[in-house]
Amino acid sequence: MQLAIGHLPRVDQRLLAMMDLLAERWGEVTPAGVLIPLNLTHETIGGLIGASRPSMTIAVGGVVDAGALVLGDTGWLLGPHPRARSTKLEG
Repeated sequence: MQLAIGHLPRVDQRLLAMMDLLAERWGEVTPAGVLIPLNLTHETIGGLIGASRPSMTIAVGGVVDAGALVLGDTGWLLGPHPRARSTKLEG
């Protein structure tokens, strides 16, 4: 899966796909979305998806502004539904 994610054309798409993958394994469902209780830096996630840290910072800002992802004290919160996230990002 990680290899396939690395071939997605846009960094924000790779970011959300990796977060979905991490959520499947370590996610905790909450009323606000799926909490991924991992302390992952932009550099670490960038290494997982084949993106530089500056590109990750831009991509994270975009998906956070779109409401698809939130960085909290206890980890990352992934928004309610992948289809809703992709619609917000493209629209």
